[in-house]
Amino acid sequence: MKPARARIEAVSGLRPVVVTYASAFIFLATVLAASQVSPVFLSPNNLGNVLSQVTITGIIGLGMTLVILTGGIDLSVGAVVALVSVLMTGTQQYGFFPSVTIALAVGATVGWLNGVGVVYGRMQPFIMTLGMMTVARGVAFVYSGGAPMAVELEALNVLGGSHFVGVPIPGLIFVVLLVAAGIFMARFPAGRHIYAIGSNPDAARLAGVSVPRHLIGVYTFSGVMAAVGGIVFVAQQGVGMAVAGVGYELNAIAAVVLGGASLFGGEGTVYGTALGAAILGVLGNMMNLSGVNPFAQDLLKGIIIISVVLIRRVIGGR
Repeated sequence: MKPARARIEAVSGLRPVVVTYASAFIFLATVLAASQVSPVFLSPNNLGNVLSQVTITGIIGLGMTLVILTGGIDLSVGAVVALVSVLMTGTQQYGFFPSVTIALAVGATVGWLNGVGVVYGRMQPFIMTLGMMTVARGVAFVYSGGAPMAVELEALNVLGGSHFVGVPIPGLIFVVLLVAAGIFMARFPAGRHIYAIGSNPDAARLAGVSVPRHLIGVYTFSGVMAAVGGIVFVAQQGVGMAVAGVGYELNAIAAVVLGGASLFGGEGTVYGTALGAAILGVLGNMMNLSGVNPFAQDLLKGIIIISVVLIRRVIGGR
């Protein structure tokens, strides 16, 4: 009996370690599998491609992380990418900085409206952001007439195609935003308040936390991050489209969940989300290198994501 009990205690003792570092373990296992599938995977050019693929999901995921930490959800981010992409191309004649300013302002406005609807309209985040998703994409179609809009601004082409010490500029933007968000969540009172709201909003309110202000803030931040994702999309693709960003909200949510966040709020980190986005990027790249049918890739990704989340729940005892 004692040896069996000792084994059980040993496994129980390892459980917190496995849960804490599960995303890192999964990422390393995915990288190892990809390197075995194709020797091309670890080449510098391909790793640069992976980083480029991860960038938009990662940037949008930063905003989504803060929303999910409060127990909410933001389904409008993909539509914001589309709206920003056509606005960027439609206002490029005014120059790079004016068009970027317009894009960020639009993203912030959409996010702010989401927050106001959730807080003061007392609407469920799912319903509010679903409605805003429809509105934003509808505006994108009306503005563009449904036709792709080509990028002619050289600064956008430079942003999308340039490298610094071998790293794509959009990837560096993601890293800078990631570090800034990580510092904010760890070192600033507002970051701790966001966790408190997700864990117990009533207790946070009694502790003096302005729950409405923080909720509006996280949705606004999510809108801004979606706008940055839209800017990167235009820079990388060289075109603005009303159909851009379809499914981006699901990729961002998947990255957050794979990174260890709880959809009930109060648990997760932006660094975990970055790992989740990296896992998705490596999986997609591995399937491309393996010649997997593009139509089957989403199916396989979905199965893998569900399996990973279930395993995390079993190991974590939650």
